[in-house]
Parts: sequence; structure tokens; C-alpha cells
Amino acid sequence: GTVRLAVRTVSSRDELDQAARGFPAESYPLLLQKRIVGPGLGVFLLWWDGATVAVFAHRRLREKPPTGGVSTYRESVPVRDDLLEYSERLLDHFRWRGAAMVEFKEDSATGTPYLMEVNGRFWGSLQLGIDADVDFPEILVRLACGEAVEPPASYRPGIRSRWLWGELDHLLWILRAPRGYRSGNSDLPSRLGALARFLVPWRPGDRLEVLRFSDPKPFLRESAAWFRALGDGA
Repeated sequence: GTVRLAVRTVSSRDELDQAARGFPAESYPLLLQKRIVGPGLGVFLLWWDGATVAVFAHRRLREKPPTGGVSTYRESVPVRDDLLEYSERLLDHFRWRGAAMVEFKEDSATGTPYLMEVNGRFWGSLQLGIDADVDFPEILVRLACGEAVEPPASYRPGIRSRWLWGELDHLLWILRAPRGYRSGNSDLPSRLGALARFLVPWRPGDRLEVLRFSDPKPFLRESAAWFRALGDGA
């Protein structure tokens, strides 16, 4: 059989003891981590033969679930020098060759970035980089074919990418959250605030991640999958 385990947050040793006693034996050993409250920052690179060929960065604006997860709304930002240095040192250490996402969480209280993970693959928000003028797939194909590639001189900050079905999941989580959900998540909006911002269809700089009127089929396929998962109770 299978046991579904999820992240639990606790605010005291007593709550930790109580939560630990509630887990089945199959869930041990447990992983305990300090919770960092703040925005998610992504540094995206094409690292080839020991050097950066292309780089891009974004800041997560909304996530699914809202307390921390995959981004549903994010914005291109200038890459921070310290995060770029950390990322390049990591990829160089592992002699990486190809695309990679290095993800950080910034502590809002101190501004300190914490490394979360390194994804050695293309990432879910890839379209945002393309919309901001860094076409990672094209550059990677040209590198793999042995072509000379000129690194993009820059990219456009302030471009935002919105994943519509992820945004709806974000909203539904907040609408269904138990009363007092903001007590430990002061950065989350009220139910009315979440609904109001979801209903704003577009802001200057926004792009839709999946829905493109020149090619609507991916959005139609994703929509069918979303409703199918809803019917299955997911």
C-alpha cells in the first residue's frame, strides 16, 4: 500500500512532539527543517564547458500551495550577483553541462538567501525566460550541435508569467483554508483579496504561460486534465 505524507508546520516543541506521534511508522525517519518565510528566487543557467552561456532570474509572486510550492505567477528580475556566484560555483563543482535551475528562498526578515535545490533540467516556468528574450531551448540545441553561440546581452525585467490553472488552484486553497490561516502566514492575502486579484485579467507586462491564441491546443489539453483531476477528487 501507499501512505500519503505532507509537510506539517509546527510552532513549538510540544506541537512537534504531538505531530511526530501522529505519523505512522512508515514515515520515519522524519526530515525537520526551519521554515523560511519570504519570496522564492530562481537563477536559471545554461552552463557549458565551465562557463555561463545564458542566465535568467525570476521572483515568485504566487505559489501552489500558497504557503510554498510551484510558482503560479512570477516576474523576471535582474539576477543578483551573490546568487549568480553561488549558482556558478555549484555547477562548476559538479562539472555540469547543460540547463539547470538553482532555487533559493530569501528570508524576508534578514534578506539572507537559502539554497533550496538544484534542478538539472528545464523548469516549469521556462516560458517566462523565453518571453523575456532568453530562449534557452534554442541556445541549448545550438550548443549541442556544436554551433558558436553569442550569449544574450540582457533580458527584460518586469515581464510576468501567469499559469491560469495554477492560479485557480492557489485561489481555491485560500477559499478552502481553515479560519485563521493567516496567523502563521501573514504574507498571504485575505479571501476577498485573493479573489479580487485573481479576477484582474491582465496587467502591463503579463503573459499567459500556457494559453497562446496562436496555439491553443496545449491549454485545451491542460484544461481537460484539470477537470479530470477535479472529478477524481485530486
